[in-house]
Amino acid sequence: MERAKQKIRLHILVPLGFALVILLAISMFLVHLLHMRRINDHTQEHLSSAKNLFEMKLSEDAQLLSGLINFIQRDKNLQDAWLAKDREALLKYTLPVFDNIRTKHNTTHFYFHGLDRVNFLRVHNPPRHSDHIDRFTMAGAVNDRKLTWGIELGALGTFTLRVVSPWQIDGKLVGYIELGEEIEHITVKISELLGIELCSVINKSYLDRNKWEEGMKMLGRRSHWDQFPGFVISNKTFDKLPPVLSKYLEELESCKEEERPTNMLEIVSDDHHYQGRFFHLIDAGNQDVGDIIVIADITKAISELRIFSIILTLSCIIIALLLLGFFYFYLGRIENKLTHSYNEIQDEIAHREQAYMEVANIAKFPSENPHPILRISKDGEVLYSNEAGKLLLAQWNSEVGKTVPEKWHNLIVQAFASGKGKEEEEEEVNNRVFSISITPVKEAGYVNLYGRDITKRKQAEDELLRYASIASSSSDMMAFMDTDFVYLAANKAYLTAFGMTKDQVVGHTVSEVFGEEFFEATIKPHAELCLEGNEVYHEDWFQFPVYGLRFMSISYSPFIGPNGDIKGFVVNGQNITNRKEAEEKEKQHHAELAHASRVNSIGEMASSLAHEINQPLFVMQAQAERSSKLLKTGSPNIDTVIDKMQIIMKQADRAEKIISRIRKFVRKGKSVKQKVSLNALINNSLDLLQIEIKHNKIELQLDLSKDNLEVNTDPVQIEQVIVNLISNAIEALDDIPKDERQISIRSSLAGENAEVRIKDNGSGMSPEEIQIAFDSFYTTKSYGLGIGLSISRTIIESQGGRIGLEANADKGVTSYFTLPVNKADQQIAV
Repeated sequence: MERAKQKIRLHILVPLGFALVILLAISMFLVHLLHMRRINDHTQEHLSSAKNLFEMKLSEDAQLLSGLINFIQRDKNLQDAWLAKDREALLKYTLPVFDNIRTKHNTTHFYFHGLDRVNFLRVHNPPRHSDHIDRFTMAGAVNDRKLTWGIELGALGTFTLRVVSPWQIDGKLVGYIELGEEIEHITVKISELLGIELCSVINKSYLDRNKWEEGMKMLGRRSHWDQFPGFVISNKTFDKLPPVLSKYLEELESCKEEERPTNMLEIVSDDHHYQGRFFHLIDAGNQDVGDIIVIADITKAISELRIFSIILTLSCIIIALLLLGFFYFYLGRIENKLTHSYNEIQDEIAHREQAYMEVANIAKFPSENPHPILRISKDGEVLYSNEAGKLLLAQWNSEVGKTVPEKWHNLIVQAFASGKGKEEEEEEVNNRVFSISITPVKEAGYVNLYGRDITKRKQAEDELLRYASIASSSSDMMAFMDTDFVYLAANKAYLTAFGMTKDQVVGHTVSEVFGEEFFEATIKPHAELCLEGNEVYHEDWFQFPVYGLRFMSISYSPFIGPNGDIKGFVVNGQNITNRKEAEEKEKQHHAELAHASRVNSIGEMASSLAHEINQPLFVMQAQAERSSKLLKTGSPNIDTVIDKMQIIMKQADRAEKIISRIRKFVRKGKSVKQKVSLNALINNSLDLLQIEIKHNKIELQLDLSKDNLEVNTDPVQIEQVIVNLISNAIEALDDIPKDERQISIRSSLAGENAEVRIKDNGSGMSPEEIQIAFDSFYTTKSYGLGIGLSISRTIIESQGGRIGLEANADKGVTSYFTLPVNKADQQIAV
């Protein structure tokens, strides 16, 4: 039969295993492909948005400058000073205006030009005037006699947005007013908004080296004229050009024009992965003077995808193993049922054979029978005894030819009188118990006595009576059942709880007493495990007809007979409702304190979170304004408007995800444990704190273990602990110069525990402060509840972990906690 089991499982599980491997492999490949495409789409969306935002910001600033010029042209004092050609008066009236718009609107240039295109006054540089202006924007305003704007490359190698407007007084053209601003602040704002980097490269043919180097010096920048043969980098949002990007630009410079990428680039090195785009810089004269290169570092996203792929692979392997294990167990149950049926048939055959042997033994008269057999006359004289029967005769002080004791003589007389045999009369001989039956043979004038050794059965019955005696005095609910689930005994507590009498329970099966459905669902699964020789425990709520709803601890213990076989089982029920309710109240109190701590943490991060939400809102507002202007034209480009709307929808989705992340962190609900990666919880916590870390200019060092740090825990509670410890580290750096602030986060596997260590280089804590840091309501801050570390300790210790603080050897503090890694449960629990 065992060989048949193995063949059944082998034939089913091997094809199933191959199918699962193929299915999971295809699923993993498709998920990886989709995630990679999502990363690319998201990155390209940001890169494309940069150009749109750049053009939109230029247009908005040009309209602002146009409005300022319109306001300046209407000033009566300025009109009088201009008509009088009084340069000092003109400067006197315009300097306050220039100081105001320079501070509020980044305006850096302010000109008054004559009709002959000769500069009359530079408000931003009064000593310099009377030079001829031949810029494209000036020429456009003169030729078209209307406001003209555009970006122009200055002599010093910087780009300026210039707006030139004809000036009419009393309907007569009297000159031109020009305002301008350096556009570098636009690229900085786009970089901060989209999380990307930008740099402007200018064709050297449009620059004078000496003037460009002089301009870089005036702006406090280092000049690298010889870095690239054909172009220079005018401005950039990053401090240092990444080496891999610098190498790429060098290779790009050596390419032929037709081999250069039109607008897309992707650069991969050993440790970094970049995606970018080229946007041509067209000045007001429609000249292609250079490019804006927009770059996104997607190294982290690719790394996270690799980690996700590893986790997905491991998850798929675990799922496959679980499925195979399930089918292995399921098939095993089927095989066990077949085996059980087979064994029952074999037992029935064995019992029948044993019965045949007993009949044959009885038929062996007299000497061959192993059981005691006596033949006694009606008068009580022993006529014959086999060898086994001599043991009884010795007990009776009798032998063949003599009479038996009076008790047995009377039983023989009664048997003759009734004509019926006497069964199951017991006799104890030398610590052995025999069951003796009397069969009369009236026509021959004697009886046959047949003896059977029932010592083991009597011992089992005595043991059962002893258990029943103990159960009767116990306040716990106790009942005894045989292997057929028939009640052998039940104590008073058991009967009272169900409102039944002994006669209604004892001698009946469980299904007869409580119904088939209750038996199959509640008793049978545990009882079957118990009858296999296991001690089985479980806890659950039960509805009793007398006591109502109670939380019970139920145990099933096998009842072992004298020869080692299982005769039945004992059920013991203990009422632990008070303990359960106390535990639930404690859990609720702990959950409320933990929720208060999370809400307090979110409150302390409110400013940073508001800034993070404002970013997508700024993009949405800008796109909405742009769409409104397009719709007001009367004949808008519908595709362009749809593109703007899609950008707004995506940014709204981004804002919703930020708010959802916050809501999930502060949600108030029942604690639910699940298997989760500790590294994933660290990254989720950093998502909440990334703006806070960036705002405080902290250098973050991550060293996350490559081991599978899977723990069985409530992820929200552990994220709360991590957020609390990192927030404490951030606050500890307030007195440290911003360029020296460091926090390192390390996860590792330490034996059977996962460990997380968070180290800062702050001002540190004294041994006395460390000793009381985890006390409730202790805080060194002027704000806060003082429960963060106390709640963290409760959370960690309730899950079998440790938490603590250590003073660093140099400076600062290291906070740490451990949690047991996930492992198989060793106790049978159902």
